[in-house]
Amino acid sequence: MWIKMNKKLNRDQKKNKFFKKGFTLLEVIVAIFILTVGVGGSFALIQQTLFTATMAQSRIIAAYLAQEGIEIIRNIRDNNWLEQRESPPLPLWNEGLNSCSPPSSCCEADNETDTPSSYPPLTTITGCAFDDLSYLNIDSNGFYSYSHGEQTKFKRKIFIERISADKMKVVVIVEWQDRGKIHQIEVVEHITNWYEQHRQ
Repeated sequence: MWIKMNKKLNRDQKKNKFFKKGFTLLEVIVAIFILTVGVGGSFALIQQTLFTATMAQSRIIAAYLAQEGIEIIRNIRDNNWLEQRESPPLPLWNEGLNSCSPPSSCCEADNETDTPSSYPPLTTITGCAFDDLSYLNIDSNGFYSYSHGEQTKFKRKIFIERISADKMKVVVIVEWQDRGKIHQIEVVEHITNWYEQHRQ
């Protein structure tokens, strides 16, 4: 009887070892699955965070480039006022700003297009779709232009619509392509002939 009990105990212990081994293997599989899902989720979260950060950076640069486009148009207007004071024949306050009428045409401009003086202040573009525009370049000093530097992903177009004899609506749109989708920032400003109005 003692021998029978020992045999039964040995049998039970062997079964328990077998179940323990099987249970441990199941635990390992579950742990690997949880780890894989966790790591995969972390990678997806990191990738999404990086994309969001890159998109935020692109939107900030695009907003800066759009505002710069407004300043370029203001500079052209201000230069017209300065020329009116210096020499006849007197240019109009909106000289050079009438070739960017939406929707059929728009303009491209940067801070370097009016130097030398033989360059037109604005380059007229017909069509104005993303593929019709030129990429802006960035130089080693961080300045954007069309003439030199490393090509960026940004394109800028300017629409100017005459509202009245002394008022124009300026719309600057900066576009860029990311993950096969075109994104854009738009800035709208009204410029007026306030200098002439003030003089009268």
